[in-house]
Amino acid sequence: MNKKTIIQIVLIVIIVIILVIAFFRYFDNSQKIIIEDNEKLVNQELVNQKLDTNDNRLDSIEYITTDNKGNQYIIRALSGHIDNKNPELIIMQDIWSEITLHNLEKIQITSSAAIYNSRNFDTQFSNNVKIIYGKHKISCEKSDLIFSENLAKLYDNIIYENIYTKLFADKMEINLVTKDSKVYMNDTNSKVKIIQKNGNN
Repeated sequence: MNKKTIIQIVLIVIIVIILVIAFFRYFDNSQKIIIEDNEKLVNQELVNQKLDTNDNRLDSIEYITTDNKGNQYIIRALSGHIDNKNPELIIMQDIWSEITLHNLEKIQITSSAAIYNSRNFDTQFSNNVKIIYGKHKISCEKSDLIFSENLAKLYDNIIYENIYTKLFADKMEINLVTKDSKVYMNDTNSKVKIIQKNGNN
C-alpha cells in the first residue's frame, strides 16, 4: 500500500469522524430543544388549568354561625365557587340549610342554588326553594334570608301549606322568630288564593 493511499484512507476516516461528531451534536441539541419546548408547553398547560379552575372552586361546603341571640345557622352545599369580583360571595349548588332558633325550633331551607355572603351570612336561595318549619311547608322560586334581621323574603310561585290551609301568592315575608308573615300579590288587583283543607290531607 503506497503512501498516497494511506493518506486518502486517513482523510476519509477523519471526515467520517467529523461527520459523526457533528451529527450527534446536532441530534442531541435538537432533542434537548424539543424536550425543553415540550416542558414549556406542559408547564403552560398546567398554569392555564390552574387559572381556569383556580381553585376558587369548593366542594362539600359547610358554614356554621351563631348570632348574639343564640340563633344558629348552618348552610351546606355540594359544591360552589367564590365570586371573583366579590370574594365575600360564595355561589353554591345543591343546598341544605337549617336555622335553629334559641328556643330550639328548627327551620329547614333547601334549594338548587344559592348565593351566600360569608361576611353577614345573608343568603339568596333560588330554583326549587323549599322551606319547612313544624307542620308548615312552603315552596317558591326565590327566597332571601336576611340573617341579621331574622327575616325571610319569598318570591314567585309561592305555595304555602299547613294542615288546614293551602295558599298561593307572589310574595311573602316571614319573621323567623315570631313567625308573623305578610302575603302579597304582584298585581294589586289580584287576590291571594286560599284553599281550606279538611285537615286529613
